[in-house]
Amino acid sequence: MEAIEVSNRNIAVPLATATASVIWLGTAVALFAIGSIDVGALLVLIGMWALGCLGLAILRYARRAARADGLHDEIADLAGRVSADASRLESVLQQLEIAGQRQDGRIYDAVADVHASVKRFQDVQLPALRRHITNAGINDSEQVMAWTELREVLGVTQPMPPLRGWAASPDILRIVVNRLLRDRPALVVECGSGTSSVWLGLAVRKVGGRLVSLEHDAEFAARSRELVASYGLDDTVEVRHAPLVEYRRTPQSEPQPWYDLRMTDDLREVGLLFVDGPPAATAPDARYPALPAFLDAGSQDLVVILDDADRPDERSTVERWLEEFDGFSARRPPAEKGAVVLERVRGSDPA
Repeated sequence: MEAIEVSNRNIAVPLATATASVIWLGTAVALFAIGSIDVGALLVLIGMWALGCLGLAILRYARRAARADGLHDEIADLAGRVSADASRLESVLQQLEIAGQRQDGRIYDAVADVHASVKRFQDVQLPALRRHITNAGINDSEQVMAWTELREVLGVTQPMPPLRGWAASPDILRIVVNRLLRDRPALVVECGSGTSSVWLGLAVRKVGGRLVSLEHDAEFAARSRELVASYGLDDTVEVRHAPLVEYRRTPQSEPQPWYDLRMTDDLREVGLLFVDGPPAATAPDARYPALPAFLDAGSQDLVVILDDADRPDERSTVERWLEEFDGFSARRPPAEKGAVVLERVRGSDPA
């Protein structure tokens, strides 16, 4: 029954729109023909109709895309329909231009302006909108798949805290969790805390390890501890408040903020370092200190996974890491915000 209702609604809305358009234009032309309205009023009515049709096409597209389940084919089909709507509108406007040119030059000029606006939308804005929503749909679908895989591999049955936005996205967590399950490190360090601490905590518990999450904000650290405890992970995950202090790689280096290293003095043989903090606004190349700060504390097989790697500062950070620290290689698995997996080249000197 629901499918039938949806189908009827999909037919009824365009039919009602077409009927209203015919009535609107027919009434406007009739009033002009009998002298009830002047040319200016007719232009206003035609302009309102044209812009209304364009606005309705965009609204229909946006609403359907918002309800879409993220599948690429469906979103591409919706984009195609909007393109067809714009083409039909352009055809009508061309006919109105011809008619207007015959009747009154002012009608022609007004319709030509509307036609030009529609043409710009069709040639420039619509393709960009189509690409954006299509890519967003593909990405949304990938995030749903990653989220589902995370739940299955971690055996999650209870509701979980949301991801994306400020929090890590499912696809980057899938990369980290898969590496955790493969390498089974005894100690994992996370720069930043929050919902990711819960998801990673489940994976670390599964391999019998321990997770230490560093958080520079005291209030957020307290909230992260509460969140971790609410999932019964406080025996596996430790959220440490490590305020940002001045950090220098060498005495001659320019200082920059980094987590207080006194809070990490006891950490040894770190097998995996997940870098998702501090925030980018902290400083240029805000996450650069992650590798030098944990290099000595890292195990021989240390793996560093960097989130938000598509941002310019993170790209610069990875370039600096590879230039300044021998024996590491980097790969970029696909991820919504960009990801880099940095690991030691086999046979290289860990020192």
